[in-house]
Amino acid sequence: MSIEKERALLIFLPAEGSQPDLIARRQAEMLALADSAGLEVVDTLSQKLRGDQRQLGKGKAQEAAAYMAAADIDVAVFDRDLTPSQTRAMEKALDRKVIDRATLILDIFAQRARTREGRLQVEGAQLARLLPRLTGQGTALSRLGGGIGTRGPGETQLETDRRHIRRRLAQVQRDLKKVSAERQVQRAAREAQPHPFVVIVGYTNAGKSTFLNALTGSDIYAEDRLFATLDPTTRRVSSPLGELYFMADTVGFMEDLPPELTIAFKATLEIVKEADVLIHLFNVADEGYEDRIRVVNHFLRDLGGEGIPMLYVANQVDQLDESPYLGGLFKDEPVVALSAKTGQGFDAFWQALRPLAEKSLFAQPVRLPNSAEGARLLALAHESGEVSQLSATEAGISFYLRGDRDRLAGPFGPYIKGPEDDQD
Repeated sequence: MSIEKERALLIFLPAEGSQPDLIARRQAEMLALADSAGLEVVDTLSQKLRGDQRQLGKGKAQEAAAYMAAADIDVAVFDRDLTPSQTRAMEKALDRKVIDRATLILDIFAQRARTREGRLQVEGAQLARLLPRLTGQGTALSRLGGGIGTRGPGETQLETDRRHIRRRLAQVQRDLKKVSAERQVQRAAREAQPHPFVVIVGYTNAGKSTFLNALTGSDIYAEDRLFATLDPTTRRVSSPLGELYFMADTVGFMEDLPPELTIAFKATLEIVKEADVLIHLFNVADEGYEDRIRVVNHFLRDLGGEGIPMLYVANQVDQLDESPYLGGLFKDEPVVALSAKTGQGFDAFWQALRPLAEKSLFAQPVRLPNSAEGARLLALAHESGEVSQLSATEAGISFYLRGDRDRLAGPFGPYIKGPEDDQD
């Protein structure tokens, strides 16, 4: 049984002086958001904002209201974040439900969340957004209109609703702390493995899940929609040379994400700081990819991802007639072009990833003395790294040790085996 879609009018309010190409990309992105949310877009309407204007002018609002009534349109969707008072004013002028860009994105997240943590994060964001927007108007809050003789019960109900939301928000935050503690256990288990941790980041719908599927041969949910996947997924990946990596994809970034979402998903997004290497995937077939790269890099700076080795990956080269020129945007950073769909360019990707991953690795031949200290360090090597080529002689215990540089460089640095040791 199919659910009937809500019919929507998309309303665009670009600032005066906005560049036409930016407006066109913004409109295309908003249409994609509406599709992801399951809306049936009947038409669009646009009015450039002038001066202090922040919503539809009176004449344009009357025009929109008449059109929505005639076309049997259910909801007006604004491509900007509206204040509570602006939302109420537009609902009154249009005589229809009004939602803004932030509300639309929150609704998409609510539909996409599959894990307990994802659902809790979305609920927390929705409650944080709802709380300051409670006005007590309408039947939902059982509040009568303003004026003499209408106070009392309505106000009491309004405060009851606010207290209920605050209590629920506090409970959600407590539950998220528990989930975060579970994540720390998982993180410790992963860090005990001597393999680099690689995190894939990028603008929403750049192809991160498709890319991870291509690397692993798994079937992580991937769809050509914005925010198709929400919950991060980690997989163990083997390169053609047999090197092992832990790879995780993340929720996609987007310009003007609701601040409530950024705060609610902070714990999930902090996986970025745990990465040994970041893969910044972008859709090179998108005309606005340079702007989207800047948006993602801004988020990464806010999340503490600066200083982590990064490999830029230009995806969807199969959509281009000729190889892209990437030298103007990327000067010092490594960049490879590939197609997650066809597999083109993956050899170059693995070659570029290896030296970046090795920056975070301790991968050295080690010789320990035949002593209690040597025995203790050998046990640590087995516990915290990957030991191979193990041999014991009168000169000491020799082996090749591979693992996390931060964890192993200190204890084993003094015992790195040099070429002269082979002459013993």
